[in-house]
Amino acid sequence: LKNRIFMHCVTPNDSIKQILPTKGLIPALRRYRSDASQILLQSDLRPRTKEFLCTALLGDATIIDTEVRADFASAGLAHILALSGLHVGLIVMLVSLTLWPLKIVGGGTVRTIIVILLLWLYAVFTGLGASVVRSVLMLSVYFGAKILQRQSSGYNSLCFAIIVILLADPASLFSIGFQLSFSAVASILLFANTINPISQRNRLAYNTMSLTCVSLSAMMGTALISCIYFHNLPVYFLLANVAITLLLPWLIGGGAILMILEWCGCNPEWLYCFIDTLYNMVEGTARWVSSLPSATICHIYLPAWILLPYTAVIALLKLWLHNRRTWTAISAIGAAGIAAACIIFIPRTNEPPTMYVTRTTYHTNIVAYTPNEQPVMITTATNADLGATMHKANRKYIHFLGRRGYDSLHHGGHRHITNNWVWNRPWLDTGLRFIALISHDSLLRKPPKQVSHALICRGYRGNIKNLNNILRPDSIVLSYDLHPKRAKRYETECDSLKIPYRNMREDGSWQFPINSR
Repeated sequence: LKNRIFMHCVTPNDSIKQILPTKGLIPALRRYRSDASQILLQSDLRPRTKEFLCTALLGDATIIDTEVRADFASAGLAHILALSGLHVGLIVMLVSLTLWPLKIVGGGTVRTIIVILLLWLYAVFTGLGASVVRSVLMLSVYFGAKILQRQSSGYNSLCFAIIVILLADPASLFSIGFQLSFSAVASILLFANTINPISQRNRLAYNTMSLTCVSLSAMMGTALISCIYFHNLPVYFLLANVAITLLLPWLIGGGAILMILEWCGCNPEWLYCFIDTLYNMVEGTARWVSSLPSATICHIYLPAWILLPYTAVIALLKLWLHNRRTWTAISAIGAAGIAAACIIFIPRTNEPPTMYVTRTTYHTNIVAYTPNEQPVMITTATNADLGATMHKANRKYIHFLGRRGYDSLHHGGHRHITNNWVWNRPWLDTGLRFIALISHDSLLRKPPKQVSHALICRGYRGNIKNLNNILRPDSIVLSYDLHPKRAKRYETECDSLKIPYRNMREDGSWQFPINSR
């Protein structure tokens, strides 16, 4: 109205739908998490400290910086960026200390019940992740046994948590978080106390050594699963985890206290300084460990069935630690040898020479792979965008390259000749196909040989009739980077001229073999 712009429209009654927030306690608690994130994000903490606390305290992993995430993963600290039993344990510690006066006045049972209720509120508040639910279920069983004056068992609590979660959501069995969480806890229960060389009579030395034993046990249970899913393994995880374990309780506890104080309207400058200092120490430790030589073993590609012999090794190792018999030691070593042989002699796929036209938005990329040669990328990106395009492609196709033993793509430039194919812009000759790459700077001219495919990319402003008169292609491929309306127009023109075509927006990425010479 201020700019004298008016609009009048008529809509049918059945097309109007009112969307209201879902009613109920659980949806309401989940909505409060965004409010809690805003409280932290609007505080006077440093930006990276805010992002870390939102991730480690509230489970909002969407805002943390990619470089920070990579440093934590390389240092073996990725687990502190995902809510797990460690975070739940820290919350229990904080709540228990806060409610300590109840125990003094004889209200220990009330205190325990309040802790259980607050744990479940926290689990719902953070989204009911598998690892958090597992931790809360196990602690609920432990505290319930304590209230009923019954002896609790970590193994029983773990099995109970597995049964409850799978009954509620059977598909959780196939989630990475579920597998890593339960494998880590099972391994800690099996080995943490057994491999601790310090007697429990010396409580201080025993608990100090437990920091190393727990980290080592958790890695034993999750190492192979991490390799299968993430294809890398941190080397100095013990060094990083022992250091961070001493700092994390103070950092998480300080973040929780700060959130409460901010909600009450207080701005404690001393607490900002304290939390920022602690986070700088945590991030500095992660960055230092990740920068050490050979900090991460990369490009580990293993099939899922390798978990079977690995599980046998873990079981036999636990049996040997239990009975110290010679035959169990020999069996464990034999199983380890079989597992190592399986990993070393896994058959490699003998992939034939292939070209892949990928799905990209602003330009067209073609990745050419020939055995025993570094993969080459041909792109229609401009010189100004070339560096960013190659960097993004190397990150996107990191596992494609790793499986073939390479770290990066080679840029094909305007001209590239191999024994199997030749690229001389805009002509791509693979032996089996002769392709014309039509983009913003392509000049339509008579081809040196019959064009099997004309690949039309973003930037081409002509029409299909013109192109067909000059190139006479057998078929046309409409690249994914074309504007949808332009692609539809070209489809219509191809239909009218009865030219076979393929639209990558509808038919997906395009790959074709290269002639082996």
